[in-house]
Amino acid sequence: MKVYINRKKLLIVLLLAFFFTIMQITGYQISMHYHTTVHQSPFLQRIGMLSPIQAGVWAVIEFPLWGVLIYGLFSLLERISSIDKTYSRKQMLFGWGSVSVILFLCWLPCLLAAYPGFYNYDSFSQVPQALYEEVPYSAHHPLLHTLVMGKIIAFGYHHGETLNDGIILHSVFQMVVCAIALAYLVCYILKVTKRKWLSALAFIYYAFFPIIAMFALSTTKDVIFSVLLQLSIIFIYEMIREQEKFWSSKWKIVRFWLVLVLMCLFRNNGSYILVGTCVCLFFVIREYKKQCAVLFVAAIMGYILVSKGLLLMLDATAGSTEEALSVPIQQIARVYWEYGESAFSEEELELIYNGISADELLNYNPFLSDDIKNNFDYEIVRNREFEYLRLWLSKGFQYPKTYLESFLDNTYQAWYPGTSIYTKPGDVETYYFDMSMRAGGERETKAPNLLEFYQKIATGYYYQKIPVVRLLFSIGAMFWLHLFAFGYAIYQRNKPLVMAMLMALLCCATALLGPVSLVRYYLVLFYGFPVSIGFLFVRQSYEEG
Repeated sequence: MKVYINRKKLLIVLLLAFFFTIMQITGYQISMHYHTTVHQSPFLQRIGMLSPIQAGVWAVIEFPLWGVLIYGLFSLLERISSIDKTYSRKQMLFGWGSVSVILFLCWLPCLLAAYPGFYNYDSFSQVPQALYEEVPYSAHHPLLHTLVMGKIIAFGYHHGETLNDGIILHSVFQMVVCAIALAYLVCYILKVTKRKWLSALAFIYYAFFPIIAMFALSTTKDVIFSVLLQLSIIFIYEMIREQEKFWSSKWKIVRFWLVLVLMCLFRNNGSYILVGTCVCLFFVIREYKKQCAVLFVAAIMGYILVSKGLLLMLDATAGSTEEALSVPIQQIARVYWEYGESAFSEEELELIYNGISADELLNYNPFLSDDIKNNFDYEIVRNREFEYLRLWLSKGFQYPKTYLESFLDNTYQAWYPGTSIYTKPGDVETYYFDMSMRAGGERETKAPNLLEFYQKIATGYYYQKIPVVRLLFSIGAMFWLHLFAFGYAIYQRNKPLVMAMLMALLCCATALLGPVSLVRYYLVLFYGFPVSIGFLFVRQSYEEG
């Protein structure tokens, strides 16, 4: 009997299996090397790091297993998505507004435990700009986020007694924003999949998964940015899937444009995602190219005009270029950390020491680039940029393995599911979520036992001790899911899903080039977890463009 094998499917399956195998083995090796692995069984601990031969044997075993699993999942999804389903608004137990209110209420226990909220991450440098006239504004962090968060907290502080009065006001504001946006996702999943159980699971996830509630109370800029990016993913999916309906609706066009502009204004790397998406759209769609180009160019222009306007209005200092230089500076520091001064000529050492001292170079952290990039004099780079470029390229040719290891060590916690988040080798506690209160904020918990539960998730090893469930907390697992969905979309020639997953992966790319592995930078993957699964269940017929 002749067995038919779809060559296109097989090729994409093999590519995904190859990438998953490489990431699995490489991540395992790095994680074991730095003792950050979650593989705590005595058997695996006795094995430890794999020798080259062991790694090769494991790859030979793992690769076909991934291939069979992915091929089987592709075939299963084809059968499921081919089943016709009907949908009407009467199927919804609750409307968008009701779901928003219920989500908000479900997050209240977290607010009581963490009262007045999580005043964390970069807020200590942003809020004073809005709170005190003598503190100048800086575009190092997005000015719109600094204004929105800072002014809300300032209003509460000036009309209350302490900074906590401002923090609680911001917590409630952001909870409302997140509840409205995530409720829209729940309703949209039902609309496109026509499966109530998927929508119900999405609601349960958004309502009760601890990380969703914790970040809803966080002052980091990544929360609203990620919400806006996930809405952009929904809208671009809709734009390509229902082209005539989309382009005949002025409201949908304006709504998408506004969300794209705000996404860029709430985080600087949003503009890179926007430009990358615009370029890729040109190759993916056939019809409505002109309209798409006008929409995205208008969004880029809107972002530039508003950001420049805020700079002038607030007389703010321009942002630093340090984030864009994180990878090359970290790689040069890695060479110095491993080989010392012997790896450089006297001229090269003079160039390096003009930018950063020898003591600071020895503080190199393979997990986090902050210790190097925050101590580098970027004025020196701007004045001698070609010399630094030549230095980076020459060392890269001399030490390609060191450069690669620098990048992998910095990022593996973001693409390898089997590890925890640590900020430096030898840490006792993980750094999954920042529980600290920045200067001026004071924790006044109303539910200390529940706060302890969140503390275990944020800095303990709690969630990683639960098999399968721990994958819900893993950046790497979420990244693999989106990569799988992207591969399946390419195989199906499902252009709406291709572009939706591409936007999420472009966000990951900008974070990897940070290079960073903290959850907040990949928050869109967690918001998009139920949505991406839902997209896989959607019938493949749509308005071809």
